[in-house]
Amino acid sequence: MCSREDEYLLLQRGLKVLQENVVLEETAGNRCLPVIGEPLTEDSRGAVIHRIERIVLDLLQQLAAAGPPGRVHLLVPRHSQWDTMAEDQGRAGQQVPGLRGRGLVSKLRFDVPSSQRKFAILVLLLSRVHTLLSTRSSGTRRQLYYEEVAFLRSQREVDEGALGVSRVLGLPPWHLGLLATAKGLVAGDLALSLNDGEVLDCRHKPGGVLIPGDVSAIERVESAARFILVLEKDTIFQRVLQEGILDRLGPCIVVTGKGYPDVSTRVLLARLEAELQLPMLAVVDADPYGVHIMCVYRFGTKTCPLPLRSMRWLGVLPSELSSLGVRGVPLTDRDESLARSLLDERQQQQRRLPNAVRQEVETILSLGMKAEVDALIEFAPCYLTDAYLPNKIAAANVL
Repeated sequence: MCSREDEYLLLQRGLKVLQENVVLEETAGNRCLPVIGEPLTEDSRGAVIHRIERIVLDLLQQLAAAGPPGRVHLLVPRHSQWDTMAEDQGRAGQQVPGLRGRGLVSKLRFDVPSSQRKFAILVLLLSRVHTLLSTRSSGTRRQLYYEEVAFLRSQREVDEGALGVSRVLGLPPWHLGLLATAKGLVAGDLALSLNDGEVLDCRHKPGGVLIPGDVSAIERVESAARFILVLEKDTIFQRVLQEGILDRLGPCIVVTGKGYPDVSTRVLLARLEAELQLPMLAVVDADPYGVHIMCVYRFGTKTCPLPLRSMRWLGVLPSELSSLGVRGVPLTDRDESLARSLLDERQQQQRRLPNAVRQEVETILSLGMKAEVDALIEFAPCYLTDAYLPNKIAAANVL
């Protein structure tokens, strides 16, 4: 049996190895990460407001020139362009890129029934974003939906419209002022100072602190943490907090997106990755959905490319289920379909899986079984915090 002192030294050794890997791969990160989540500069805010006004002026000129039923149209890029900003910009959103290439845009015409509604929603959201940026305020997309419920049919229309506005303006979604409802939680050695003077101290809050919907309101980040632990589920997040993970393995930061993460959770993690440069370790279920959630964090998505380059998969690995003595449950048809899509490079252009991760997905399919992190709790009280996590970290056993 190792003494507590020996366990601490082993943990330190593992963290040192993980930290060295973060430093070695620092140059491969997103060029805009050092300032992701920071507020817009006054110049960039003014440029975006001016661009919205030019778009509206262009629409009015189209109306005047074409007459009823005028072929008024909006050009909407098919892909996000803010993630490929020039290296010399130095600040996410500092410049508003123009539309590049006719084949990369869609034309929404108001006189075409199939695109009329999308056109109207984009104009509505452009108006709302103009107001929010001009008044330096923000609001949730849910709030907008209820305010315009007589016109909007669903929350999804607001979310898709916000993405369209993001593409039209060449601006990251979190800079629009239209925020997704926050759901992620954070706990541990972290203090977030907001621009209104409030300080979110995550050190002594049972159950964690709700991640701000407007991460750009965070002016300063303070932490002495040695690593960041990202947990798939709120149940496991609450469990390890109750087991005393902050004292047992701390100082550390623990985050959960409660399943698939919202943009605010991902932006905060990107900000922490850039400023703290700590090992970022993911613990997800050993099933296709757990792997997919880890991939969303690590590689980003087509609609919101925000990769966390330093994230590594700590567990639970499908290949270790047998050695852990975990009995899995059979995969469903939906599980198998998602696993095969993860292995299909044609569907995963945004995130080419590393070979080690691919092998784990293949293991899921070959076993035909899956397991949840919750299965480890059945072994013994505090097994996650006292055995599984410290042993994995000490061995630097990550993918």
